[in-house]
Amino acid sequence: MAEPDWAAVAKAIRDRMLELDLLQEELARRSNIAPATIRELEYNTVQRRRGKRTLRALSTALEWHADHLDAVKSGQPPPEFQAPDDSSNGAGGTRDLLRELLERVAGIEEKVRDLHRKEFGG
Repeated sequence: MAEPDWAAVAKAIRDRMLELDLLQEELARRSNIAPATIRELEYNTVQRRRGKRTLRALSTALEWHADHLDAVKSGQPPPEFQAPDDSSNGAGGTRDLLRELLERVAGIEEKVRDLHRKEFGG
């Protein structure tokens, strides 16, 4: 098995952060990865085994396919990212699905209020 290419990972992260105009703090917030870990990866200062979850979280936060950085680390071409397509949802799209879910939540909230009134008389 080939050695991980952490220099390529560092370059990919730096280039993408510049492209998206992201600071480390924002990337840390988006990915839920510690800023120190991001700094180590971005500047390739500490080469150690990283969990797949770390690379996946950073890839997703950088608006890439979840396996993007893992592929870069392995010297493989990254998979193409495909944004969700509203038309691919058989229920009429993401917006329609979201609207339906919000209506269901509103109905549940109303039932909880009714139960609360019956239980506590108010």
